Parts: sequence; structure tokens; C-alpha cells
Amino acid sequence: MPLTDAILIADAKKMIDAFDPETLIYRPASGPARNVKALVDREPPEAAVEPLRAMSKVIHIAAVNQATDSGDDTYGGISASEIDTGKDRIVIARRVGATAVERGLGPLVEQDGGMIRLEVR
Repeated sequence: MPLTDAILIADAKKMIDAFDPETLIYRPASGPARNVKALVDREPPEAAVEPLRAMSKVIHIAAVNQATDSGDDTYGGISASEIDTGKDRIVIARRVGATAVERGLGPLVEQDGGMIRLEVR
């Protein structure tokens, strides 16, 4: 791993810890489920695709861009190189305090060497 990525990952862990992360269960299609600590942004603002069309409710999650389990590493993570948005799933609640259910992962919203941001459907 390049030194710059290691620095970005260390900074991402500090940022996630500073903003009250939630522990989610990431279920990749290619391997076993694992715990991931992530920042959850429920119903972030988004542009309407068509005039007068209702916008769908989405959730964005931000996690460390590294394939680790929170049991191995306090933060866990999801690597941009492993993600399969058509098949991978995440266990998350639609609202704070609601029951968590398994949902599909949508597109990759943004990434850098330290953090990945994904849409949850």
C-alpha cells in the first residue's frame, strides 16, 4: 500500500470516529459477511431526474476504503476494488432506531485512498 493511502486511511478512521459511526453488516457476494463502521447519511439531498418526478429516498454510507472486518480493525472497511454494486448487500436501518434490514448497494458515489462513499438502495 502506498504511503499516501496509509495516511488517508488513518485520517478516514479519525474522521469516522469523530462523527458517531454506526456498525453495519457488509455482505459481499464474493466472501463472508463482516462488520463495518460507517458514517450514515440518511436522505441526502439529490437532484431530481425529471421535472415533477418524486425523488427516491436514498442512504449514503462512508467507510474506510480498506477490506477489513471491525473485529480485525476497530473500524472495518469496504475496498473500492472489491465492491460489486449489483450483488453486494448491507444491513442498515432506513431511520435511526428502526429495524435494520438487508439492502442493495447502489453506485459508488465517491472515493479516495482513504474513504469510500456508496449509495444504499
